[in-house]
Amino acid sequence: MTNQPPNADRSVDVCFGQPLTRAGHWWRSALFSGPAVLWLTGLLMVPLLMVVGISFFTRGEYGGMGWP
Repeated sequence: MTNQPPNADRSVDVCFGQPLTRAGHWWRSALFSGPAVLWLTGLLMVPLLMVVGISFFTRGEYGGMGWP
């Protein structure tokens, strides 16, 4: 006899007792991690890409930026 619950083969019980499929797991994880990914992209990656992009410009007159 194994120590696995009876429904451990392909689904997991959620709090309402309905089985959650593999696609359900994917959608649930996307729903909960989506806002965090958007925050990280907006607050970390966008400014980082802006700094990298600005680093290819040259200094213009009066502190402005110009194409090399």
